[in-house]
Amino acid sequence: MIKLKYEELLLELKKHNFKYNSYIHLAIDDKNIREQLINNITEDNHINIYYNSYHLVYEASKDYPKLFYPYWDSLVPLLYNENSYHRSISHDILTNLIKVDHDNKFDSIQEKYFSMIKDEKFSTGLVALRNIMIISEYRQDLKNKIISLFLNKDFLINYKENQINRMEYEIIEFFAKTSFNSDYKNDVVNYIKSSTNSNNKRIKKIAEKTLKSLTNTK
Repeated sequence: MIKLKYEELLLELKKHNFKYNSYIHLAIDDKNIREQLINNITEDNHINIYYNSYHLVYEASKDYPKLFYPYWDSLVPLLYNENSYHRSISHDILTNLIKVDHDNKFDSIQEKYFSMIKDEKFSTGLVALRNIMIISEYRQDLKNKIISLFLNKDFLINYKENQINRMEYEIIEFFAKTSFNSDYKNDVVNYIKSSTNSNNKRIKKIAEKTLKSLTNTK
């Protein structure tokens, strides 16, 4: 296991081909390094430094979210950053921290967090979509809101056709493997029915398969 002082780690973080898997333990074991990494993400403009720092924090916070929860307030402003990389980075890390949000800090950013599925940058919108699917697993109280969000196709209107198709495919995948309140079943079935008429062969195929599965469920 590699042991480094932060100054030595910083030299590695500047590299384009940084192998972050070899350094994740440093973000877990060393509080000083954790704080430096968060500072890099929120303050440093060197793309290699902040992006490689993000990878370390993101991976470490998957399994050890409590270690990074104290930095919640430092990460939130990045959701509003003009740089789409920063918006995506913040959304990713906060997604890991929501599961240990004992202070209910998510309440104050919930609308912004959800609204990012229609971010002006498609890659950030896709990140948000996938993250919202992730939190639906451990925030059952938000499940109905998330389903309603996905059922409303208005958030897709600013994207190109191939981008819309990509999101729609993933939403149908989500509906296929998630459980939902019976009150929403008709709406979900109707959404998927409409997708069986898609000109996109992949969407049409998964929609037909999912529709068959849902309509056969008693």
